[in-house]
Amino acid sequence: MRERLPLITAAAVLGALLASCSATDGASISPASSADDLSDFTCFLPVNGVATVDIAHLTNVEVSSQTHFDRVTFTFDEGTPEFSLAAATPPYLADPSGLDVEVQGARALQLTFNGGTKLRDDGSLSYEGSTNITTEFPWMTHLAEAGDFEAVNTWFIGLSAATDPCLRVRLTTEPHRVIVEIYQPITDY
Repeated sequence: MRERLPLITAAAVLGALLASCSATDGASISPASSADDLSDFTCFLPVNGVATVDIAHLTNVEVSSQTHFDRVTFTFDEGTPEFSLAAATPPYLADPSGLDVEVQGARALQLTFNGGTKLRDDGSLSYEGSTNITTEFPWMTHLAEAGDFEAVNTWFIGLSAATDPCLRVRLTTEPHRVIVEIYQPITDY
């Protein structure tokens, strides 16, 4: 019986992770919560959010790896734009040119901000940081901007596994952020 303990423990952990995927129809948008809390994750796409302002200027993009998931955070100046997070299908194309965008990973998500942009009315940029970030995180391999045209800002999030991801989208105010947290349940054991 002692030899089976690691397998039983692994099965219990896997069961807990899969149980944390809510059976809602798409949307999983919640206020900020504990980094160890996996209760608001959903394994269903798309996830959509409503705007709090007409135009939101992107001011920062950050990626990080937490204990149980990987995170990408988009910070905006005066509110958050409408957004849609959905599975992406190759070829991954730039907006509006239609040129190929290289996205590293086994599959990708497409995050589109309608009413989100880096371009201010005076022509200056509200965000001048990286728009192409490669990681060695467990679940998120790449973040690549695919376009910023007419206040539609599109990003691809490369994923390490071909399995369906579970994710959570959280919104914060002060600062105004859209936070995407991703993990992919292990199905091969």
